Amino acid sequence: MIFGARLRSLNPSALDCSTGRPDVTLLPLGILRRAWKSVIDSISADELQYAGPEVIDPLARVMARILQRDGIEARTDDLLIGSSAQQWMMLSLEAGGELRGWEKPVVAVEEPGYPTIMDAFERAGARLVGVEVDQEGAVPESLHSALCAGAKMALLTPAAHNPTGASWSVRRRSELAAVVADHSDVIVVEDDQFADIAGTRPGSLLNEEAVCDRVIYIRSFSKSIAPDLRVAAAVARPRLRAMLVESKSFSDGWTSRLLQRVLAATLSDEELPILLQQAQEAYAQRRQQAAGALNTALDAYGGRAWRGSDGLNLWVHLPPGMDATEVAERAAGAGVRVAPGEPFFIRPGHSDVLRLNAGSVPAEKASGAGRITAAAASVFRSKDHSWIHV
Repeated sequence: MIFGARLRSLNPSALDCSTGRPDVTLLPLGILRRAWKSVIDSISADELQYAGPEVIDPLARVMARILQRDGIEARTDDLLIGSSAQQWMMLSLEAGGELRGWEKPVVAVEEPGYPTIMDAFERAGARLVGVEVDQEGAVPESLHSALCAGAKMALLTPAAHNPTGASWSVRRRSELAAVVADHSDVIVVEDDQFADIAGTRPGSLLNEEAVCDRVIYIRSFSKSIAPDLRVAAAVARPRLRAMLVESKSFSDGWTSRLLQRVLAATLSDEELPILLQQAQEAYAQRRQQAAGALNTALDAYGGRAWRGSDGLNLWVHLPPGMDATEVAERAAGAGVRVAPGEPFFIRPGHSDVLRLNAGSVPAEKASGAGRITAAAASVFRSKDHSWIHV
C-alpha cells in the first residue's frame, strides 16, 4: 500500500491499473438514479426506524430469482444482507469460531489471493495457510493439504479470482466439494464478487449436498453496481445463518433498508441485464487487448500475461531475472501504474509477478497499458546493475 501511494504521488497522471477498482463509466448510474428516486418517493416514516438483520422482502425475492438463474440453490429464508463482502467474511470468521470453538483460527486462503482480507484475518488473530490456484481456481490437492495442516475455514472464489481471473469449472467445484466432505469440521466461505458480470456460472458448493450446510456464499455488487452502495448478500443454511444473524446483530445491527430497497429496485430494472452484458464484454475485450500486447513482447523471453476467464485483471509472470518492484517503477514513469505481486501472497518471495487491472482503463488504452508494462519489463539487470535491453 505504501509503495502504491508513492507511485501515485510521483506519477499522478499515469493510467491507474494498480487497484482492484472497476471502470465507473461501466456502472449503471442512470438505473441507480431512478432507483434512488423511486425509493425516496415511496418510503414511509416507519421504514426509517431501527431494524434487525433480516433482509427486506423485495430484495429477498429478487435475490432468490437471481441466484436461481445462476444455478445456486438458495431459499429466501437462507438470505442475509450485510454492508460489504468483507463484513461477511469477518463475521463468518467470528461465527465459525463461536460454532466450532476455535481458540486461534486457521484459515485456508487462495495464494495468490485478496491481500486486504488476508491482512484483516491476520489482524483478527488468524493464522493463514495458502491454497494454490490454477486456471480453474483453487487446486483441490492444495486445499486438502491446507485442511490437513489445521485450517478450519477456507475462503474460495468461484469466479473471476483476484488477481488471476480464474473461474471454477463444474468439475472443479465437485472436486473441491469432495475435499471439504472429507473434513467434516471445516467451513467454506465463497467470495462471488464478480458474479453479475462474469461470463462463467460455476454455481456454489451450496449445491453439493454433502457439504452445503457448511457453506457461506457471499455475493457482492461493488464491481457490477457500485462500490459505494455498500450492500452484500450472504446465503447459508439454518444453523450457520443463525450464527451469522447473531454476529451481525452485535456488529452493526442491520444494513440500511434504504440501501436494500435501492439495490432491489436496481436489480429489478429491465435495462440492467443489457448494461451488465455490455460491462462483461468490455472487460473481456480490455483483458484480451492488454494481454495480447504484453505477450507479444514477453513470450520470447519467458514472460507471460494470463488474462484468466473473467474479471478485471491480468496476472503477469515476468521474464527470469526481472524484479516486479523495479518494473512497476519504470512502468509508472512511462505512464502506467501496476501492482507488484508480492502483497497477494502470505509471505515474501514472489517478486516475479505483477497485477495489471486492464478493466479500469478505457478500451482504446488497454493495449497501450500492456505495451508500456511490457516495455518496462523488457530489460534485464546485470550483475553490475546496468540495464541490458533484450
